Parts: sequence; C-alpha cells; structure tokens
Amino acid sequence: MTSVKGVNLWDFSAKNGLPTPPKASSCADLISALSALYKFGQYFYNSETVNFIGAAKDFIIDYSDHTRPDPTMARLLVFWINSKFSLFRNTILSEGLGAATKISAQFCRSDDKLAALRDSCQTWKPVTARIPADVYSQLPKAEDGRRLCLKYLSQAGCQFSKCSSAHFLPEALPEGARKVILERWGGLGTQFSDL
Repeated sequence: MTSVKGVNLWDFSAKNGLPTPPKASSCADLISALSALYKFGQYFYNSETVNFIGAAKDFIIDYSDHTRPDPTMARLLVFWINSKFSLFRNTILSEGLGAATKISAQFCRSDDKLAALRDSCQTWKPVTARIPADVYSQLPKAEDGRRLCLKYLSQAGCQFSKCSSAHFLPEALPEGARKVILERWGGLGTQFSDL
C-alpha cells in the first residue's frame, strides 16, 4: 500500500477520504498556494485559466503589501478568492470562457464582496502606506511577483517565517529605499551595506 501522509494512493473508493487542507494563517500562505496553482496551471490549463489564476495571485501579492498580518483577514481572503474561482467555473459552464475571463477584473480593492468581508472583520483597520508609494513602486520583484522586503535588508532583519514580501539580494536599491530602511529599522544590515 503506497501512502503519503496517511493517504492511500491506490484506493480511490469513497472510504478513502482526502486529508483536510490546512487553514491559511497569513497572506503568505495564500500567495504560496496561488503561486503553486499558477505554476501547475502553466502546464495543464488553457491560457485564459492561467491568466485568471495569475490575476488572483497578483492581486493578493499587492493587497498583502499594504495590510497588517492578520490570520482572520487571511481566511476571509481565502473565502473571497474561492468565491471568485467558483464564479469563474460557473460562468464557463453557463456563458462560456469569453464571459468568464471578464471576472478577473473583479480582483480589485473596490469589489463589493471584499468590502463586506473587510467590514465584517473586527480586527481589520485601514493601514496607511508604510513605505512611500513612489519607493514601493520601484522595488524589484522576485520571480513569483512579490516585491522586495526592505526589512530583510535592514539591521533588524525580517523575522517572519512566512513573509508576504520576497527575500533576495537586489542588484541595486531604488531611490529613497535606503532612507526608509534607515528611518524604520536603523539602516542596512552589514551583509547588505554595499547596496
């Protein structure tokens, strides 16, 4: 009997249930799941479906860059993304793929259902931009689309094991990034002082 984490991969009968998926505790969990689905989709889905998954992934990456880490909101975002995927699937069946591709435009902060979920989340509070918009827009992106974590480059370092931003050594820092790191975290870490 072949099994992985207690799942019998030879028995496809109803008695062999699938394990319960883990609950998202941060936006990083959601980004990771969407990135994996996007990568999988590039090999097995049509381009319209891959573009839809990519739009969801890009929205969550951008959204997480401007919010506080909050497990409750992360789970609400999972629910919201899942509802958009369900709408996408149902629209393909009822109206066709062309109509379904328009649903990706709903991945925006002004979506009514997202606003209702934010309002229902008692711990959610609007966040002012922690990094100036002009600096943030110039930050380099990793291969998965996430922007560089400035705290990672600082003396304090980033202690989040599941940071929603990317940890890598950039070729150069954009204008103003060094100032933000100095003001917020006391300057660049010694291993990054040559940036």
